[in-house]
Amino acid sequence: ERHALVEQLQQATVAAAATADLRKEISLLLGQVAERDRNIVRLSAHSESFHKMQREVERVDEALTKFYSQVDARQVLTKKINQLSTEVSKKSEELAKLSEKCKALELSYDSLLQRCFHERESEREREGERDRERERLILQPTLY
Repeated sequence: ERHALVEQLQQATVAAAATADLRKEISLLLGQVAERDRNIVRLSAHSESFHKMQREVERVDEALTKFYSQVDARQVLTKKINQLSTEVSKKSEELAKLSEKCKALELSYDSLLQRCFHERESEREREGERDRERERLILQPTLY
């Protein structure tokens, strides 16, 4: 009976260590989720900026086309459009990088959630085994 209690204590110690590890992983996961959320906010801001810039490019293009249609100075218009195009390209690259980071974080998040779920299931199975063992010990006649 003492051996069984020692074994139960060892199992409880292992479960406590696993729970502590799981808590650490959850804490890390929450940090990654917060980082992902910040990236999403940045991505949204960049996306809005990109659309505004795109509308600005269209507006500038129309205004300059009308203005310079009377004057033969197409070089100024082309230069401005190229600058805005370069900025739009840079923003598109930033958006792509942030999107990749978000996807990686989502995959990591999903993986950790699965591990948490499986760990919890394993813990429930171990608890069930301990409960059955405890019940067996209670129902077993005591020998003195």
